[in-house]
Amino acid sequence: MKTPGTIYKRGTVYWFKVKVPNALASLPKYLKADGSPLIYAAPPVSLTTQDPTEANAKAAPLSAHWAAQFVADHKALVTQSPAQLSEAMVAAIAHRVHSSVLAEDASLRGNPVAYSGEGDRRFRPS
Repeated sequence: MKTPGTIYKRGTVYWFKVKVPNALASLPKYLKADGSPLIYAAPPVSLTTQDPTEANAKAAPLSAHWAAQFVADHKALVTQSPAQLSEAMVAAIAHRVHSSVLAEDASLRGNPVAYSGEGDRRFRPS
């Protein structure tokens, strides 16, 4: 995993910020009140130094903290039990699949070349 966090210079002082990984952006803790994903996991933190070497040293523990946090969040995400589908959800999914199959069939029937398989190597007679 890539080390989270970036140092950057604001004025003459270095700051640290950390972006939410894409894989975790859907977790409730990384969503805004309106449901849109946060870009940064926390507000930027001033490293109170103008020296880049010192800034990197001060950012290392912050980066380690966020790396551990993201690993824990990822483990929690992958170990969650799958949601149970209700009868209504199963019916809705079945309806979508059925509609999709019918639409594909209708498009093939309207195109004799596609329906016959001409031009498709998988359907050429040997």
